Amino acid sequence: MAEKFWMTGLTWLDLLGLAIATGALVETLWLFPAAQLAGGKPEVSGRRGHPARRLFGLSLCLLSVSTLGLLWTRTVTMSGISWREALPEVPLILQQTHFGGVWLWRLAILALGWVAWWRWYYAGTAKRGVLSAALLLTAAVAFTRSATGHPADQGDFTLREFSDWLHMMAAALWTGSVIGSAIMLSPWLHDRQPTAVRTNIRSIDRLSGLAGLALALLLATGIANAWWALPTLADLWTTTYGHTLMAKLGLTAMLIALGALNRYYFLPGLRALEAVSDSGLPSENTSSLHNRFAMSLIIEALLMLLVLCVAASLTQGAPPHP
Repeated sequence: MAEKFWMTGLTWLDLLGLAIATGALVETLWLFPAAQLAGGKPEVSGRRGHPARRLFGLSLCLLSVSTLGLLWTRTVTMSGISWREALPEVPLILQQTHFGGVWLWRLAILALGWVAWWRWYYAGTAKRGVLSAALLLTAAVAFTRSATGHPADQGDFTLREFSDWLHMMAAALWTGSVIGSAIMLSPWLHDRQPTAVRTNIRSIDRLSGLAGLALALLLATGIANAWWALPTLADLWTTTYGHTLMAKLGLTAMLIALGALNRYYFLPGLRALEAVSDSGLPSENTSSLHNRFAMSLIIEALLMLLVLCVAASLTQGAPPHP
């Protein structure tokens, strides 16, 4: 029981780290380019710089903790011994098990991720090549999860494993971009300068389009994964795995509703405010609309944290077998 509790918690931390890493990199590459940050001002030089850089560093910390923690927990589970006794067995697990072999690759990938962050941190600015390479490394870390979970039961590099990886990346892209945007936008949503308003709306426009693409991929791969995991439709309401999946689907439906609210209500309103801002005319509704949109984005980000928790619990449950 203790092992399952720690596995679920560490898996949640792992999924959160993947989401934050993906979001931070996509924000810098596409959603919030440095030249548009803070109302069009160039990126601040020095070690503070672009906020996404600190988010990426945080994500690497989370992934490092979860990677080592999951390795230790898996060692306890596989060997059936106490936590203290399991530590000396870790090298054996790394050398002689499929999980250990994949995890050795993950440790190497994480080390390269830290190198990319170091280049970003000390250079003051990041080249697109470094950020793109870091995004590929993040995708590779995500694949190690699929390669050591239930999707790998039928072998390596199967269609099911690839679908699970795509599902995870779509979730990380959607979740990470929303959580990161909630953090990135909050200081500037209260800036009523015309340049800042235009910058916010351009970024929100891109966020809306990106979230839509990620959601489409998430739903398509989610249906495929559920078809593989559940032998019959009745398993949705007759098994523990199905109950957890239904909880995840319910929360996802709430997120879709919030996303639709942002896209079809707040975004047109913000575009209208841009026209008012360009004309130089004051608007009494400006502060109210910005604040309500910020609150909607924050609620969406918090719900996504809960969805990641349910997803982590789902990975620890065994799918029903026919």
